[in-house]
Amino acid sequence: MAGVPVVRSLAMDLSRIIASVAEQADDILAGIRDRREARGQLGEWLELEFPTLPEATRGEIARGVIAILVDEDFFGVHFVGDPLADDETEGEE
Repeated sequence: MAGVPVVRSLAMDLSRIIASVAEQADDILAGIRDRREARGQLGEWLELEFPTLPEATRGEIARGVIAILVDEDFFGVHFVGDPLADDETEGEE
């Protein structure tokens, strides 16, 4: 995917990128079952694969991928609450 022009229609491309990255999650996140660790790994992977995208856009992609993985039960348990919240802050109010 590196070097692929992503500027065309960013909104449409983002959904394709999110779906593509989610499909590759088993390889990208091999052995990782913690959401925080997964977000970090995704961030690093996205920075290598899409270095020209702004950090905020890569963050949006990572959040979209994590949301899909939570829906697919990738992290091994059904999660109740905000799937994008940090693990420590989930129960705090």
